[in-house]
Amino acid sequence: MAGRSYKVIPQLLRVQRLTPEQLLDIHVTGPNGKLVSLATIATQLVFRHGLMYVAELGWRAGQRSFRNGPIARDLPSRISVLDQSGRVTARFGGADPCAPGSFCAAHGIAVDEEGDLYVAEVTWTIGGSAGLVPPDCHTFQKLALSR
Repeated sequence: MAGRSYKVIPQLLRVQRLTPEQLLDIHVTGPNGKLVSLATIATQLVFRHGLMYVAELGWRAGQRSFRNGPIARDLPSRISVLDQSGRVTARFGGADPCAPGSFCAAHGIAVDEEGDLYVAEVTWTIGGSAGLVPPDCHTFQKLALSR
């Protein structure tokens, strides 16, 4: 990420982001400086069947988080599923970023009417360009709900 500049956006307190309704109330500056609902622009949050699906990019040991400080151990990318009270009901992902059901860099998510989960990843940007994953590491996965 050398040579790039990013604007730091302050995080909300946990009590301000426990339910989907609270997240829908968040407004950010959009085009032309107008405030828009996060729900209109977020690609990492999906609400379906009373659940909230969140794509989480991972961290590597040695990186530094503005919120949490130095990262001591690898924290793999994952998808978390939360109920309406904010309780985690499921998590997908693991240590091997190229294994089926794990992620190099989960980014875009969708859930269909059947409950199947589709995950697009920014694999080249996060892992491939840095030599952290092989060129054939997946960039899109479908996780089918067991029937």
